[in-house]
Amino acid sequence: MKLQHYVIIFVILILPFSVISRNNMKEYFLTLKDEVRLNNVIDNATQDALETLIDLNDEFQMMYADTRFDVNQTLAKEAVKSFFHTLAANFNMPYIDRNDELSLTKTETYFSMYVPAIIIVGYDGFFIYSVDESSTGGFAYQMSPKIPYSYVDDATGAIINFTLGNYIRIFTNNKFYEGEINDAFFESGDEKYQEFVDAFYVYSQKQAEDDAFENISDLTNDMSIIIAALHRYESNQGSKIVPSFLLGDGITPITQDYIRGDTREASEFHKTRREVIINTIKETLRQEINSHQTYAKIMGSNYDFSIPEIADEDWTNSINDISVMSFIQGMPIGTNMYYNNYALGGSRIVQTDYIYGTIDGDGKIYHKYDCEKVKGHDEVISDVFLNRVLAAEQGYWPCMKCRP
Repeated sequence: MKLQHYVIIFVILILPFSVISRNNMKEYFLTLKDEVRLNNVIDNATQDALETLIDLNDEFQMMYADTRFDVNQTLAKEAVKSFFHTLAANFNMPYIDRNDELSLTKTETYFSMYVPAIIIVGYDGFFIYSVDESSTGGFAYQMSPKIPYSYVDDATGAIINFTLGNYIRIFTNNKFYEGEINDAFFESGDEKYQEFVDAFYVYSQKQAEDDAFENISDLTNDMSIIIAALHRYESNQGSKIVPSFLLGDGITPITQDYIRGDTREASEFHKTRREVIINTIKETLRQEINSHQTYAKIMGSNYDFSIPEIADEDWTNSINDISVMSFIQGMPIGTNMYYNNYALGGSRIVQTDYIYGTIDGDGKIYHKYDCEKVKGHDEVISDVFLNRVLAAEQGYWPCMKCRP
């Protein structure tokens, strides 16, 4: 056989594989391009939803400067509307929002198969926007009521509602207590604790001690003091009513959670709080995505919906402050491939960076967390404050270098 024949046979055998390989490579790059585009789209839509909450927060602060901002159902719906508005714009679609929730012309209806859930993380609870069975028949997007970050302590039976900060609500000892936990111990020699003891003594002269402890919230809404008093009460009674993670050194919690050097230190209170919030959101999200599977199959999708792998860092960031999490799954890209991803938009509405205090030849000075006088120098830190006001109340003056 001549050489030319071998060449022809080689070309006949190799050419189809070469064409297929080239087409597959082209398909791969087109799919990758679509994936990058969709990543940008969902990131932008999620960020716009968050920006809506931030803008509303700015307006809120102008009117109610002394009140903590939180997300209600109306604000959550406005954020979701911004999300779908941006999504439609990126798909070159008009945004249509009919009053009748089952209207097939709504822009949301087009994306309903691919967006199983949007989560709005608020201060004392969260909302989830997902497709559920409608009261008028069929399926439609609906905003859930606010879902609290609730936890039941097995040892005491106490029910605790957490927040994104130090404010908590506790039902224990057949009594409801709520207030802010301060970042400190309160021991018998502490001035603030002693003020409470004196006030409690006067109060308890008017009624039995048991009743006085049950009505301790009439005296103060400082949860650190309330927990300390309840712990003293349970010690006398021999029955456990205060969850152990709320007690630091057997008295009251240390709730500090701040950066020292390159590490973040968290108390048992904050560890439990984060775990409860994340698990509550995870479980609700899992239920909604499983429910979405039924709706997607009715709509003709064969995609297997499930919670995507979410990095621990993203979960932590999502509960550091008011935030928005969105999910897009099952959207076809390329040949026999589907898009599956999530986006997170985090704000700085509730939480702020801690203020560090030092005491030296310049007196009592407070600094930003990244001031060169405190960054990486744990030994010089004398106090840690949630804000500048608390530092000033303790006699600290602002650093002239970092200007906190």
